[in-house]
Amino acid sequence: MKRNNIARFLFLVLILGWAGTEMWPLRDESGKLIDQFGKATNRDAAFEQAYEAAKEAHDPNDENSNEFGILQGAVENAGLVLSNYTWSPNLKFRGQVPDNRLVLQTLQKKVAGKLQLGLDLKGGSSFLVALDTSNLNTNDLDKASATKVALDQAVEVLRARVDTIGVAEPEIRTMGDDKIMVQLPGLSEADQAKAKKLVTEAAFLEFALVHKDSARLLANDITPAGYRKYAHTTKDAQGNSFTD
Repeated sequence: MKRNNIARFLFLVLILGWAGTEMWPLRDESGKLIDQFGKATNRDAAFEQAYEAAKEAHDPNDENSNEFGILQGAVENAGLVLSNYTWSPNLKFRGQVPDNRLVLQTLQKKVAGKLQLGLDLKGGSSFLVALDTSNLNTNDLDKASATKVALDQAVEVLRARVDTIGVAEPEIRTMGDDKIMVQLPGLSEADQAKAKKLVTEAAFLEFALVHKDSARLLANDITPAGYRKYAHTTKDAQGNSFTD
């Protein structure tokens, strides 16, 4: 009987020890993201430049230091395409295109504390913004479809604006038919003021019909009366830019 009790006790200790390691670290630790970033297995000169710049700019003793934003800025300044680098174990993106932001977010999750505080304790900002659809020019779209398209576009506009602040995991989601909730955890006082300006600044969406002979006209550099040319630039996973 005593042997059975000892075995059970040891098994319980083993389970508790395993659970403890899975729960560590409890809280986010300053500097861990940059350290994890520096563990890439195929670092080159440009990577070293970004890594050293981020370490120099980040003050681990300053609670208002935006580690994610600093690292994101260093990566962009060095012109890195993070999908070209590897970490061990390999990062998993679940079918998403691994742009720089997604790679940094994935690294952030690997070192994030298991106990995450809410906005009321961790600090940050939360905004509920409404989309004014009263002057929406729907053209051939019905009102409901046009509103949904406009709402989705507004979410993308807000996401692009928030990305300039360098928030690790912003939450931007639609609420109802014409509202968007924006939650930005871990912002300093200075960043909160900047975030409020970016989120509440008016954005304008415009719908336009594409000319039926658009490809031919563009190929011949012809702009018919009443029409304008629009350029759309995108980047692939390797960081190459394409303009249509």
